Amino acid sequence: FFFDLSLSLPVRPSIVTMGKLSSIRNFFGKEAPNKVNGSTIVNPVELGDVAWHRDLDTALMASTQTGKPVFCLFQEIPGCSTCTGFGSNVLRNPALVRSIQTDFIPVAIHNNKPGRDAQVLKRYGEPSWNNPVVRFLDGDGRDILPRRDGVWTAQGIASRMVEALCTMGLPVPEDVKRIGM
Repeated sequence: FFFDLSLSLPVRPSIVTMGKLSSIRNFFGKEAPNKVNGSTIVNPVELGDVAWHRDLDTALMASTQTGKPVFCLFQEIPGCSTCTGFGSNVLRNPALVRSIQTDFIPVAIHNNKPGRDAQVLKRYGEPSWNNPVVRFLDGDGRDILPRRDGVWTAQGIASRMVEALCTMGLPVPEDVKRIGM
């Protein structure tokens, strides 16, 4: 465990390095930071292994430039058991992580923090201190699919990812299709 100074709470990190899943264990069997090519990202468990943008406007701009949809996660950090389970299971699935980072522009919005995150919650009418919600947005910030609550499984998220990519006329990775069936 590492100590998150902004929260003064221990967090179980997830290690994401240069867009690749990279996790090492120290001699206690706990995950420890890994440095490859000088870049290391340590996520709280609720965010899994995805390398997230943290600013919606930046993600929307990247979406406009690339034509990729935004995978917008509204997540409580630190979170309840549903939030940590979503991060530990769904957001650590290698096929989903690869697709989220390759086929989408991932952005994480903390639904329990003030400032920019709170402004985004208000913009989309998302409640604070809520279970995870993933919204798929176009470069203008419009929903590609209707908002759906309670989608917390790999199969459920994969199915929504397939639907979003198909709606945008983009190719869908075969492994994500299989998970979403």
